[in-house]
Amino acid sequence: MPSNVDNLFNNLDNILENEAQKTDSQLEQEITSKTSLSKEQLDAICPQPGDKQKLAELIQIVNSAEDTNNKINRITSNTEKFGGIVVNALKTLL
Repeated sequence: MPSNVDNLFNNLDNILENEAQKTDSQLEQEITSKTSLSKEQLDAICPQPGDKQKLAELIQIVNSAEDTNNKINRITSNTEKFGGIVVNALKTLL
């Protein structure tokens, strides 16, 4: 028989998973509405949980009013974070 603590953790896991799915869905709608990416392309570029958030951050950097050198510096300082997204984007678009 599960304890109250087990039930609490199971409930928290379910809540967190539901909220993550909502956030992912909201990001998906935002990204597809502001880019030329289809849902299928977005799913190919962002296959892992959290990838859509990383792509949104990358898009924000690229669209910022900063000069190109600052954008490059921000992206390269987050190479590990954005690397998979960039590779997947190029595979999908090429």
